[in-house]
Amino acid sequence: MLRSILVAAIALGMLGCDSAGPPKAVSPNQYTVISEQANPSGALEVSIKLTGPASEPQVKSITEGVINDRKERFKNITVSTYVDGTGASRMLYSTSTFDGQTVAHTFNNQAQQQRVATH
Repeated sequence: MLRSILVAAIALGMLGCDSAGPPKAVSPNQYTVISEQANPSGALEVSIKLTGPASEPQVKSITEGVINDRKERFKNITVSTYVDGTGASRMLYSTSTFDGQTVAHTFNNQAQQQRVATH
C-alpha cells in the first residue's frame, strides 16, 4: 500500500514537470514610462524605455502588460518602446497598438540592428 502511494506521488510529480507554469507578471522594473498622454477622443499614447536587453517576445509581454493596465479607461492605446543600446539616436524599437479588441505589434528592424552590446 505504501509502495502504491509512493509510485502515485512520483508519477503525479513527473506529470507537473512538463507544464510551463502560469504566466509571470511583468515587473515594472523592466521599463520606465517616459510619457503618457490621453487625447479627448479616448485614445492614449504611452512611451516606455526598457531598462535591460530586449527581445521581441519580451517587448510583446511588457507592452501587453502596459495596455492591460490601461484598457479599462481607454478604447485605443499606442505604446512606443525604446531600448537602451540603440546609440544616441534613441530610435524607436517597436510600436504596439490596441484598437479596443486586439493588440498589434510592429518592430523596427533598423533599431534591432543598431543595438550596441552592453557589458
